[in-house]
Amino acid sequence: MMEISISTPRGKIELTCKQNISMPHDANSMALITMYSKCGAILDSELAFKQIESPDLVSWNTIVAAFTQHGLYERALAFFNQMGLLGFQPDGITFLSMLSACAHAGKVNESIDLFEAMVSNYGIAPRSGHYACLVDILSRAVFYVNVQIGELAAKKILDLNPHSSGPYVSLSNIYATAGKWRDVARLRTLMKEHGVKKQHAHSWTEIGNKVHIFLGGDISHPDIDKIHLMLKRISLHMAVDDFAEISVHGAVLIDL
Repeated sequence: MMEISISTPRGKIELTCKQNISMPHDANSMALITMYSKCGAILDSELAFKQIESPDLVSWNTIVAAFTQHGLYERALAFFNQMGLLGFQPDGITFLSMLSACAHAGKVNESIDLFEAMVSNYGIAPRSGHYACLVDILSRAVFYVNVQIGELAAKKILDLNPHSSGPYVSLSNIYATAGKWRDVARLRTLMKEHGVKKQHAHSWTEIGNKVHIFLGGDISHPDIDKIHLMLKRISLHMAVDDFAEISVHGAVLIDL
């Protein structure tokens, strides 16, 4: 057994893991996998999973979700296939993670195949999250745009949650990529009629043990001038590549 220094927070966590990981379904194990993933330590997440003696479906779903959060499509797919070989039948949560992994990796055909397998082979009824992943990846696909599938998925989401701005934005991008500008304008009108407003983008980052939170349109940050200057410099470097990309593919995503 490897010696672990108990003087560090991470050491204490790993010691707890070694004491309790042998339980077939231990909440501490799931928490460790998720915590390491959110802290950027995906290798530690995988290590925590591999130390579980008898992983169940929840365990497999947790590690697949961890790989998905890090954009590791190949690892997520490998564990997805492995759980199937071991006799575990994926559920709606499993497919939600895999569809999200496909979206991050730009796997359009694979996402459609997964969606069809989920419904046809496993008899799982799609929920709004599954449709959202499908719409998301189709709205990003410059080389492959299936407008009919995108419309169907987006309308399913709107039926389940008519006040969400996400489906409108994603479907608008699908229409824009396909050059269907009248449909883009129609969506804007529908959003106004239904009182739907696009949610402000937000992000955060940690610098020097301090968390900085940013909200779209907010200029209250004390270093906002420096931030804008840096963004302008980055934009100048990206301008040539962006122009070349638009010229080649003719795709412009619309900000509603």
